[in-house]
Amino acid sequence: MRAVGSASPMMRLVAATAAFAGVYFLVAVLTLSVIEDSGLAVMWPASGVYLGMMLVAPHRMWPALACGAWIGSAAAYLHSGTSLDVSVAFAVPSSAEGLLGAVLVERIAGRRFTLSGLHDVFALVLGGAVVANALVGLS
Repeated sequence: MRAVGSASPMMRLVAATAAFAGVYFLVAVLTLSVIEDSGLAVMWPASGVYLGMMLVAPHRMWPALACGAWIGSAAAYLHSGTSLDVSVAFAVPSSAEGLLGAVLVERIAGRRFTLSGLHDVFALVLGGAVVANALVGLS
């Protein structure tokens, strides 16, 4: 029998993916519950949580977080009554947005993002909030 915390790296990665999918799902469902009946969220806090997680997580975790965001987003749309094909279609850009935003923020910052100066704030606003959202919004 293994001691607590001695799970294989693959099991830890799967657990982290599932945990993040749950967090993304909860934030998305809460957002969908407070928006009007138009079906269009002006703000999507789940993307902010996702981008924040991407920026603090090691790069090796990024694919798992992107997978978790896709699962959480698709589950949230399915939970709100959207059909499977529309849920999957909306989940793809939602999961790509945080990954694209994290890559852009780090490219603009020129190093690992630390939020230690004005240049990092500029990178976060331009890469994470403006460019990534615009590109995903076009999709």
